[in-house]
Amino acid sequence: MKTSILLAATAIGGLGLATGLALILPLSPAPITGATPAPPPAAPAAAEPAAPAGNAVTRCFTNHAAPSWNAVESEDYRQYVANLRAMGCPEATVRDIIVADVNKLYAARERALVGGTNKFEFWKKQRPALDEARLAQKRELLAEKRAVLKELLGADAPAAESGAVSQSEARKEQVLGFLPREKQDQVAELRESCSMKVQALMAGKARPDKSDLERIQALESELRENVAQRLTPQEMEDLELRASGTANYLRATLGDFEMTEEEFCAVFKLRKGLDEQYGYTSHEDPRKVAAEVAVEQQVKAALGDDRYAQYTRERNWSTSTLRNVARDFNIPKETAVQVFDLKGPAQEAATRIRMDSSLAPAQRQEALLGLQQATVEGIARAIGADAAQAYAREGSWIRALSREK
Repeated sequence: MKTSILLAATAIGGLGLATGLALILPLSPAPITGATPAPPPAAPAAAEPAAPAGNAVTRCFTNHAAPSWNAVESEDYRQYVANLRAMGCPEATVRDIIVADVNKLYAARERALVGGTNKFEFWKKQRPALDEARLAQKRELLAEKRAVLKELLGADAPAAESGAVSQSEARKEQVLGFLPREKQDQVAELRESCSMKVQALMAGKARPDKSDLERIQALESELRENVAQRLTPQEMEDLELRASGTANYLRATLGDFEMTEEEFCAVFKLRKGLDEQYGYTSHEDPRKVAAEVAVEQQVKAALGDDRYAQYTRERNWSTSTLRNVARDFNIPKETAVQVFDLKGPAQEAATRIRMDSSLAPAQRQEALLGLQQATVEGIARAIGADAAQAYAREGSWIRALSREK
């Protein structure tokens, strides 16, 4: 079979492009092993059908024996292409057949260059670095494959057909590499389609309004459903740990805190439901605040008191306007992060006040204002009065303490 010719290419990966082509594409027009089989003798011509009566229009057929596939296929790929063209195969179909065959024969060598040091450790903050040496090897392999296709088809194969590699393609393989290739492509296509819809929605807008946020949330829900239909439950869970908004946010807000894989998975599962329900709700919405307080208690239980304290300080620092206040007032990070020790208890106290049915509305508002003032005074003891007032103006969680609903 002709496949032996290009299969040989998989065993000569260390050879240069010219040497590889010489082994894959012999210069003589004759096949490498054996001559092309002669076509079978033509079948006897069928008798012409009788002409129909009346004025009916008839089509005349001339019978030709259909060529045997064995007569078309050849171990010499150039002869194979010539045979396909000789039998009247459309050029686009010839290209499809040859490109698919060559891609299949190069697939094993391409798969060997995916993964390895590019493993995506999803529980770590740092974006995994691409293995540049491996990426260069893959580019060389694809250049070799493209040259083979050019030799066979007489023109450069389009990048999509010959599998041109890029940084984005390599990054996709890095994040989605745990999936079979077909599912990688399906997931990437669905995610790209969703991204384009969001971009179209936001075209010409500085920021989304409420209706935009609702539409974006609906698009993301639709994306999750479409992806889930194509993956197993375990594949879906693994994908969300690597590429969901919840996972991306967790990684982005780790700061200097180093989570273990087990800790990351535990926190992710606790945050996922919260984000799906309140992901596009204001951080000052009391319902979201109450839900976050409940989830934080679960996260604390999962990490333990000491690890939880380290985690929350780093997370809050990475996203808070307190960093700007600390910079403006020359406050060391080690001092400024003490402010975050007050955040959780203050939010829990505000939730209890809001849920206390024994309080009249005026009493509830007075209690919330008192809690807010006490919190600002506690912050002042940690970072100074002027810095505390500046942070109170910027910190959304402090402003939210006095809201009744």
